[in-house]
Order: sequence, then C-alpha cells, then structure tokens
Amino acid sequence: MAAAMLAPTPPTSTPSTFGEFLSIAPNDHFIGNYTALMLIFAIDGAAAATPATVRAQVVEATTQQKAVGLVALVNGKLQPFFLPFTVKPALGMAEDLSFHYKVHAFYGELIQGAATVVHLPDDVFNLSSQVQVPTLMSAKTLLAADATLTSFGPYAVGDPDTETVRARRVCILPTEYLGYFLSHEDGVEPRQFLEEMLPVIEADGNAIALQPFITFAISAMTKTVGQVGQGPGPSAVLVAAPASVARNKTLLTHSQFILHSHLTGLGKDGGNGVNLTPLITAINDGHSQAAMRANDERQERKAKEVKTVLSMLGADHLAQLLRLSSLWCRHGR
Repeated sequence: MAAAMLAPTPPTSTPSTFGEFLSIAPNDHFIGNYTALMLIFAIDGAAAATPATVRAQVVEATTQQKAVGLVALVNGKLQPFFLPFTVKPALGMAEDLSFHYKVHAFYGELIQGAATVVHLPDDVFNLSSQVQVPTLMSAKTLLAADATLTSFGPYAVGDPDTETVRARRVCILPTEYLGYFLSHEDGVEPRQFLEEMLPVIEADGNAIALQPFITFAISAMTKTVGQVGQGPGPSAVLVAAPASVARNKTLLTHSQFILHSHLTGLGKDGGNGVNLTPLITAINDGHSQAAMRANDERQERKAKEVKTVLSMLGADHLAQLLRLSSLWCRHGR
C-alpha cells in the first residue's frame, strides 16, 4: 500500500517538473552508494562535520549537476526542498548580503510551471541539541499501539527503550524517495512518513544506509523536555519557515539557469515551463522607467535654474529690444 502511494510520474527524457525529473533513474547519481551520500549527515559520536562544510558540499552537488533534495521539519510537517544553491557576487558586482552567500532552494513541486524559490534559514545545517528519542523498535511498537499518536516523549536520559541522539536540522534524502513528498502538497507528518515510507526503505534494503534520515524523522516526531513549568518543548529539529526570496534580477536569473539545467523540458513544446523572463523584463522596465523619470526631473530642475533673456525681460520688453536691435542694424554705426 505504501509503495502505491508514491504514484511515480511516467519517465520522460525532457522533464518539466520535479516529479518527472525524479522518475528518471539516471538522475539519482548516488544510487547504490547511499552510505556515502548520507555520511556527512551521520552523527555517531565521531567528530561531526561543521555546518559550513555540510553547506558547501550540499551546494556543490547542485553545481556539479548531482541533484539533491533536502527535507526539513516546518510547522510540524516534513517538507522537501530541491537543488539548494548559493549566489556569489560576480567580478565587478557589489555584495548584496540580502541574497549573496545565502542558501536558496526550490520549495516543493512546480505549480502550473511556476517555481517557488526560498531562502533556507541560516542555521539549517547546524546540529540539534541532544535529545532522547525512542529506539526504532520502540517507535514502531508505539505507533502500532496507538493510531492517534502524533508525537513521542518527552523522555529523560536513562528511560527504557530510548537512546540519545543528535541530528542536523535538515537532512538529505536520495531522489528515489523524494517523489513521495511531491504527492503530499501540504507536507508529510513524521508519523505518516514512518508508517508509509519506512517500510518501503526497509524493503529496498536501504534502512542501514539511510539511518541518518530515519533518526531525523524520529527526532522530528519527538518532543523535547522544554522549560520547567512550560510543558514539553517542540522537536529539536524544528526550523523556521523558509522565507520567499525578494524580487532580484540576479537571483531570479541564476535560479532560472539552475532550474532549466535540470528540468530540460521547461520552455519546450509540451512542457509546462517556468518562464521568469516576463518578471525579469518587468524588473528591468521598472528600472528603466525610474531612470527616465530621474533624468526628466534633472532636466526640469536645470531648466528652472537657467536665467534666459525671456525670463529676465518678459515678452513685451524682449519684443522692444528686438525692434531696437533691428533699427540699430539698419541705421547704426
């Protein structure tokens, strides 16, 4: 039943949606090597990679056309973010810290050909605090025993059938399983993932390789101890909702290039297509109109500042001056 819920999109050599892209097996550059993919997200007591290192490697994967997707817990639901990327100032370009160096990604599926680009929170690659969670076996038992259960815990260190874990506040997931999230437009509750997709992952023989994501999903469903007198706290991996990006020509152009380099069917016959050209053109037109208005205002100010003969003498006096000048030219000397 879980496998049927994936509803894979028929493969196409020129995908114009993420669903089509994910259905093409060669687009999973890590298939058969998921352990290496997940390694930097594995927190097993060894020295963990710094957030900057994780961030750099994830972004570089997109640069190298090795499509990756991230999953984060936002507003209580697991949400997918595709093709994370950064924009750096080009030669001769001034830094704009409102978007340069930040990690951006495409949020969810395209809607009628339109992509949603968001800025991921700056701390998204940080490690969570240590949290006590049920073991995988215990989590399965708890879910089977209570069909209404929406969260685990909170637990204290030493509680039976629990373990102490840490996870990144976002986790990578192979493209093979990312399509599942596209069929749930509003996101996936952690329980839903554990019940529907965990059996698929186990049946595929990938449970060990994807242990970092399974730990992330269990952490997403587990409440923390919280402050004294305030009740249980939220999941340790909960992140703030990613913000939509500002209207910026450089950022929009860069995101369009990345999108088209992966979804090669965009803009072609039969493709829904994402076309940011009208928006970029509108931005450029707005800049041009503003520049024209500024120039007109400057010219108007200059015109007012110049003291002409007409403005100094007035029309009647200027006419008299011209008549006198004419008489002088004929009879003068």
